Amino acid sequence: MIVLLQSNPDAALLTLVAGILLLYLECNRPGSILPGCFGTLLTLLSIDAFARMPLRPSALALAAAGAALVLAELAIPARNLVATAGAALFVLGLRTLIQPFAPARVHTPTALVAGAGLAAATLWLARIALRARRNKRRLTPMRSDGVDPVDPFDPFDLGRIATPHRID
Repeated sequence: MIVLLQSNPDAALLTLVAGILLLYLECNRPGSILPGCFGTLLTLLSIDAFARMPLRPSALALAAAGAALVLAELAIPARNLVATAGAALFVLGLRTLIQPFAPARVHTPTALVAGAGLAAATLWLARIALRARRNKRRLTPMRSDGVDPVDPFDPFDLGRIATPHRID
């Protein structure tokens, strides 16, 4: 399998996406050990395979910009226009990832399926996390002095428990 990953960019890309999706599954359902272990293993194997290939830095920048735009959809609600543009940039970055003089390359259907699928899964999980964060703020009561106990500048808001009744 390692020889296949090092010689075939399509296999390395699909292995990377499978590893990231397994890590998403572990983050969504913590405590199940196998998805996290296999996701980490697959991700590290594919990163090692990509490290041995001639990559284009501009393609990596395109893929990173596409991923940033997919996540920016949460801050800029534009009816999925920003996420669609991000997914297109991500797919284009994945498609042009390997230098043109290399004997193997990432094929268009592989880049399309891997990029669009990963962008959709990322957007879906990020929206779930944002919805959970907003619901937590709604459930947390105000203190008797009128101060909101949830710090709006703390993105993780660690150590607080939401209660459905008023604290006096």
